Amino acid sequence: HPGCARYPRELLVTKVQHLLTTRDSRLRASIAAALPVTGERRFVETLRGMLGDVDPEVRIAAVWALSEFPDVDWRDEELAVLHDPSERVRGEAARALAAVGSDAVVALLKARLEDPEEAETVHHAAIEALSHVRQTVAIDILAGHLEQEALQGPIIPALARRTHTDDLTHLFEHFKDADPRRRELLSKGFSQMGEPGARAMAGLLREDIPSLRPFILQVLEETGHIDYQMRRLPHADPAVRRRLSR
Repeated sequence: HPGCARYPRELLVTKVQHLLTTRDSRLRASIAAALPVTGERRFVETLRGMLGDVDPEVRIAAVWALSEFPDVDWRDEELAVLHDPSERVRGEAARALAAVGSDAVVALLKARLEDPEEAETVHHAAIEALSHVRQTVAIDILAGHLEQEALQGPIIPALARRTHTDDLTHLFEHFKDADPRRRELLSKGFSQMGEPGARAMAGLLREDIPSLRPFILQVLEETGHIDYQMRRLPHADPAVRRRLSR
C-alpha cells in the first residue's frame, strides 16, 4: 500500500505491536487481516503468535493473513491450527492452506493425513485443504486413501469438488487404472458432482480422448446423467433444447 511505504518502518512495527495488546478482539482481527498489505516481513512472526489467540476470529484472520504473505516457510508449528478446537477455525485454516498450495504445504498436509497418531479432526481438516489445492497431486493423495474406510466419508465429497477439466481428466486416469472396488468408490465421487460435474464430463467427452472415452461414457450412464438429459430434451424452450443437445 502506498501509505505504508511512506510510513517509518520502525514506528509502524511499534504501533502495530502496541495496538495488538488491546482486549478488543475485533480490532486485533482487523489488524491481522491488514498486515500483509504492509509488506513488512517481521509481521510474519507476529501472525504466527496470533494463531494461539484466545479469540477464534483472530486466529482465522491470522492464518489467512499468513497465507497472503509470499514465501512464508510453513512448518508443522503453523499446521497446529488444524488441531484447533473450533471447527470453523479448522475449516478456514484448511482453505487458507489450500490457497497457499505450495509443494511444502501439500507435503505437510499429506504427512498429517497419513499419520495414524493424528486425531480424526486433523485428518478431516487435511482432506478439506487438499480438496481445494489446485495441483492434481492433491487428487493423487486423496484417491490413494480412498480404500481406508474411516476416511471415505470426507474423501468422496472432497473428490466430488474437483470438477475442473484437468481435475476430471486426472480422476478418469485413476478410474481407468483402478480395480473394481476403487472404481466403485470413485463412481460415488462422480455421482456427488451433480449437474456441474456431469456438464464438465460431457465437455470432456467432446474432447474425444480415446483412452478415457469409454470410462467417461460408463460414468455418465451409471450416474444417470444421460437418461436425465434425454428426458430434458423435449423442453418447450428451443434455446434450452439447443444447450442440452450440445
